[in-house]
Amino acid sequence: METKSFNLTDSIIISVVKLVELHATPKRVGNSWAILIPKEKADELKLDNKTELHVEFKKVPKMQDMAGTLKTKKSTKQIMKEIDEGWDD
Repeated sequence: METKSFNLTDSIIISVVKLVELHATPKRVGNSWAILIPKEKADELKLDNKTELHVEFKKVPKMQDMAGTLKTKKSTKQIMKEIDEGWDD
C-alpha cells in the first residue's frame, strides 16, 4: 500500500493512501487461507516484499442467501395486482 505522509505541523500528519479494489476467491493453504493479488494490482500498488498492507474483507452474499430480504412499502399481493392490471382488456 503506497502511503505518503506530509508533516504540516508538529501535531498534524496527513497520510495519503492508495486503495485498490480486488474481487478474489480464497484458497486453502495448509491450515490457513490465502488471497492471491494479481500482478496488475501488485504493480499498481508498487508492491515489494517489504510493503505493509491493510486489508479489509467483505463477503459477497449469494443470491439464494438474499431471498426474502427485499423490503417494500407495498405487499407482494398489491404489487402482483398492479402488475396484472390491464392484462384482461
